[in-house]
Amino acid sequence: MPQIQVKIPHQIGQAGARVALERSLKEITEKHAGQLNNLAHAWDGQKLDYSFSTMGLKIAGTMRVEPTEVAVSATIPFAALLFKGKIEAELRDRLTKILTSPAAEQV
Repeated sequence: MPQIQVKIPHQIGQAGARVALERSLKEITEKHAGQLNNLAHAWDGQKLDYSFSTMGLKIAGTMRVEPTEVAVSATIPFAALLFKGKIEAELRDRLTKILTSPAAEQV
C-alpha cells in the first residue's frame, strides 16, 4: 500500500500542538461526519493512531507530536495513488494552519 509521510514544524511546544490537534480533530469530525465512516482514533502518549473510511477507501496511520514538529504517516489504498501528491499538499496546508493559528498559540 502507498504511504504518505508529512512533517510540519511548529513553535507552540508539544503540549500546545497536541491541544490544537485535538481541537481540530473534534471540529473536523463534526463538520465531515457524513463523509467519514468507521472513524477511530486513540492517543498513546504523544502518538495518535487513527483510521477512517471515506468514499469507500480506508485510510490508517499515525500522528506523532514532537517538541518542534508533527509527523504524520498514513497508508492509502492503491485507488488513491493518483491523488497522493494532492493529499500530502492538503494535509501539509491544513496542519500548518492548525499549528500556526492564533488559537494554537494561546494554549
